[in-house]
Amino acid sequence: MRRVLVALWFSLAVTAGASAQICTGFATFDFARARLFADAAFSSNRERYHGGAIYGGGRVFGSVEVGMTTYTTEEWLDYGAGLGVQLGPWAGRRLQLCPQVGVASSSSTSDLGSDHSEKHISAGVSVGYSLRRTRTTQLAPTATLLVSGGRSKVSFGGGSRSADINSSGSIAFGLGFQFDRQATVIPSITVPFGAKRAGSTYGIRFSITLGSTRDSDLR
Repeated sequence: MRRVLVALWFSLAVTAGASAQICTGFATFDFARARLFADAAFSSNRERYHGGAIYGGGRVFGSVEVGMTTYTTEEWLDYGAGLGVQLGPWAGRRLQLCPQVGVASSSSTSDLGSDHSEKHISAGVSVGYSLRRTRTTQLAPTATLLVSGGRSKVSFGGGSRSADINSSGSIAFGLGFQFDRQATVIPSITVPFGAKRAGSTYGIRFSITLGSTRDSDLR
């Protein structure tokens, strides 16, 4: 059960980080090609803290990130990367769709000295709509559907044991607030499915662009 939740949490973080522009509420790449981000997510028995970078152009974009997921008695170190494609925009340049894929790795050492590691792969799609926008600001509600799976490994003494992580999914809803073309704040809620006894997760993400901003046709 815990392995399923780790896969969901980290896979969603990677793919959501890669999804840029309207589809997940971030500022457009027309303003700047690169941005840094930091996020935090919380549920009843775990916390996640991640940071990373996103780079994109007219269609293709990608991300890398590193962070930590903590449980009551465990801490996991996380790494990940994502890649996606921007489709649209449509509906007066307000609607955008972003298919994406992500890979991630997590590791931890227990108090008994055994090493735990997990590899995750995920695929999904994000959709966003620019509800209100001006030349420098934007308000965009978003939704992300994700499915993920992977494999875990436990090493102890001179042996090890591996197992598949059951496939599961989630749907996340966010609201992107963009300010002055450079800063974006996105509160979100994630609801898992296909995983027993998995609860909702509440998160917040902050992003800031790097380099000079440029004129855009976002008006």
